[in-house]
Amino acid sequence: MVDPLRLKVRPDKKEMYLKTILLGDEGVGKTTLRRKRMGTSIKSEIDEERYVKTLGVDASAKKYKVKDRGIVILVYDPSGSKLFRDYVRTVYKNTEGVILMFDVTNRKSFNNVFERIDDYLKYGGRKDPVVYLVGNKIDLKDKRVVSREEGEELAKELSEYLGYEVPYRETSALTGENVREMMRSHVIDLSKRILKKILRVFRSNQVAQEVF
Repeated sequence: MVDPLRLKVRPDKKEMYLKTILLGDEGVGKTTLRRKRMGTSIKSEIDEERYVKTLGVDASAKKYKVKDRGIVILVYDPSGSKLFRDYVRTVYKNTEGVILMFDVTNRKSFNNVFERIDDYLKYGGRKDPVVYLVGNKIDLKDKRVVSREEGEELAKELSEYLGYEVPYRETSALTGENVREMMRSHVIDLSKRILKKILRVFRSNQVAQEVF
């Protein structure tokens, strides 16, 4: 699998390659969510029944179909540990999407969401990525400390901060609840954003050709 560091459109195959990244504190469930929806790791085969901390950055790829266009999305899954922060920053560049995750049973991970997006924007990430806020581990109802209302309010704050809407979703990476729907919605929003940009460039080129 070629790493699609940039958007690539193949008109003959009608495929679009997109790249998104999972960001959040260590232990919020990024790796479990990625494996639950996307399966095999590009880096290695991992026992699905064990919790394995991500060392550095891992990734998975999955193909979707939106109308008549194939969408291949590469999801980067970086370690949430500060030990790997410098290395993780190297994959920010050219990322079209960001999935900000927190653990609804861990208020610290919730409080650190802004720190994660600020780090992304500061160290080479796109200035206008498609951002989703995801509260994970909703299966642990008895341990929950962050309410849905708090998650929705944080999404509003992120929307105001970035200048565009940030959807809020809740998932259980362990059971798979809402994971499929969240990922598909994210892919659709990514493809819409990129296609709009391509159309603007195409129209600009048409104008330029007509003028010159």
